[in-house]
Amino acid sequence: MARSMAFVTRGTIPVEHIMSAMSELSDGSDRAVAIVGGSLIETALTDAIIVHLHRNKKLTDRMFSQSGPFGAFGTKINLALLIGLIGVLAHKELTTIKDIRNTFAHDLGVTDFKSPKIMNWTKNLILCERYAVDSKQLRQSIKGKIDFATTPHRDWPHWVIINDLDAALKDPREKFLVTMQIFMWGFSIPDRTAMPSAIFY
Repeated sequence: MARSMAFVTRGTIPVEHIMSAMSELSDGSDRAVAIVGGSLIETALTDAIIVHLHRNKKLTDRMFSQSGPFGAFGTKINLALLIGLIGVLAHKELTTIKDIRNTFAHDLGVTDFKSPKIMNWTKNLILCERYAVDSKQLRQSIKGKIDFATTPHRDWPHWVIINDLDAALKDPREKFLVTMQIFMWGFSIPDRTAMPSAIFY
């Protein structure tokens, strides 16, 4: 599996659990990669949305419970777009990830990422071309361009470092894993709520 930067988290998934899951996925079946990987992204997205909103644990727990109005992955993706947490392209890619996860979970005829349907969907994953960099090209791509000590990591030119990025992007399974790592990193970026201040208290 492609190697990347260490993960960070701001929500309910401890970093060591993320690293453990990623290690397991390196030897796991394609079905495990799609389902577990998709679930990790959904959890990270949920955490990022909750950080973005005003604090009310009781109401948040109810709204984001599995049977709550924001419990479905697709609903969370739409909500993230509506509150400005993600843009249109990320919305499209997360929807693709959701569809890949759900297909592997519910269609036993789909057994790997080389299935025509899955391969076509992975072609829609293009954020990895923006946020991933080949380990051999890293120094050249950032030389004189960025001070990592003072630049917020949302503004870093790359978030994930991959050995042999070209090969990873040509392989549907690896491309999914690279994209997964990018979303996990992106959703770890702290932000204050963009919600308006309350009119009535």
